[in-house]
Amino acid sequence: MAALEHISVVCLQETKVTGFSVSMINELFGNNFDYFHLPSVGASGGIAVGWQRDVWLDTQQALGLFSVTLHLQPLNQPDNGGSWLTVVYGPTNDALKGDFLTELDWRG
Repeated sequence: MAALEHISVVCLQETKVTGFSVSMINELFGNNFDYFHLPSVGASGGIAVGWQRDVWLDTQQALGLFSVTLHLQPLNQPDNGGSWLTVVYGPTNDALKGDFLTELDWRG
C-alpha cells in the first residue's frame, strides 16, 4: 500500500493490534519497510511506525506507555542530523491523563 504511493514513513494509530506478523507488515507497508510498534491494550490503542529501509536508518527508538519515538536518519544525507518522530495515542481514561502529559513533557 505505502510503496504504491511512494511513501517512505507511515504512522498508524488505534491499530488495535497486540503484535504484527511479517506478512501483516508487508501487506500494510510493503516488503521494504522496517517498523516499530506499541501494542494495543485489549481493543484500545496501538501505534505502528514503518519506514523504508532504503531511505531511512533508524538510529534510536523509545517506547512509552502512550507514544513511540524514533530518530530517523536519511541515508542519502548522512550529515544532516536526521529527524525525531513521536507518535502519540492519548488515553480515554481521565485517571491516566496526568501520566500521558508527563510522558509528553519527557519526550519534548
